[in-house]
Amino acid sequence: MTVTKYQKALVEAKIAECMLVAERYYAVVIATPSVDFDLKGGCAGKATPSKHHISLNGVLLVENFEAYLEDTIPHEVAHIVCHVKYGWLRTANGGISHHGKEWKAIMRALGAEPTRCHNMDVSNVKRKMRQFSYFCPDCLACVSMSIIRHNRVTKGTKSYSHKSCTSPLEFIEEIK
Repeated sequence: MTVTKYQKALVEAKIAECMLVAERYYAVVIATPSVDFDLKGGCAGKATPSKHHISLNGVLLVENFEAYLEDTIPHEVAHIVCHVKYGWLRTANGGISHHGKEWKAIMRALGAEPTRCHNMDVSNVKRKMRQFSYFCPDCLACVSMSIIRHNRVTKGTKSYSHKSCTSPLEFIEEIK
């Protein structure tokens, strides 16, 4: 699914609205962050405060547009505002937490619930991990391996042995 120009315009308007509310509430001037719609996986959005940038998941945005406007946009803008107002340090000696009391206060000022995670259906965006079947020639046990481990074996950078008998595992087939 592709984010339409209309949806992009509404998202940018919502970001500008949140920024204006934050500026008035905290009496600070904050430039509007840049935004893209290229985020992948199950994450709805990601703020990069040091770059003054917000990345949004285009697929989830199209499927959950109202939730994005009500929750995700304020959530990511709150990270940007938090960075401008408080800095972005999380240390053993203090500093602020990514979703700490300062961020929660900004979320409330923006009129949104300060929740960390969304509850959107991610079945259309979550990657399904490919699995590969290997067997142990000594004890005839079957073992499943991830694509990452399989690729290491294929490239010859790593070999794997069966945990029980320590014999080298041999590739059978990709599990469908």
